[in-house]
Amino acid sequence: MFVLGIDPGNAGSIAIINTESKSTSIFKMPLIINEKKVKGKIKVSKSYDVLKIREILKDNLSEKDLFYVEKVQNMPGEGSTSSFNFGKGIGILEGLIVGIFNINPIFISPIVWKKYFEQDLITEEMIEIKNKIKQLKEKGNKILNKKEIEKLGRLFKNKAKSSSRMLATKKFPEFSKILEKKGNDGIAESLLIALYGLENYGKQKKLV
Repeated sequence: MFVLGIDPGNAGSIAIINTESKSTSIFKMPLIINEKKVKGKIKVSKSYDVLKIREILKDNLSEKDLFYVEKVQNMPGEGSTSSFNFGKGIGILEGLIVGIFNINPIFISPIVWKKYFEQDLITEEMIEIKNKIKQLKEKGNKILNKKEIEKLGRLFKNKAKSSSRMLATKKFPEFSKILEKKGNDGIAESLLIALYGLENYGKQKKLV
């Protein structure tokens, strides 16, 4: 049997773990690059390559396997177009899984799977950043502290991405070279989602 883990989004990834051999396959999210001329400038956008994603799923999985997809979350600071495209991408992934295998994927909140790996994911530095953000929010004027809160939020996010790559490297040392690169946190998270699914199958009703 195989366990699928998907970190959605254009920077996301697909990971598949063989439950018997523990061998693992990873795929960067297949994308189509779209270029459009707007007011004399070339505007580049990206969208899922649905046919390639379908091919990955069909070639590697069956209806007997487990399908874990990170649950859609509100994206603070994202515009309406970005939020719409992200939601659309989730719908595409769900539709492909249901359409090919006649199975509903198991949606896992990032809060849940990150809580499961919390001991290895959350560093002292990240805790310190969270405490600073909390202190700034509790101070009298949130508007005055807004820029500092946003700055710390971005720093926390970057630290979280690095922490995910480090943990994934520890769990999947065969991908250490790939996971060294900053842009591959999507691969790290898809691996950890798949690993979460592998280690928690049967408990998802309590955990999702």
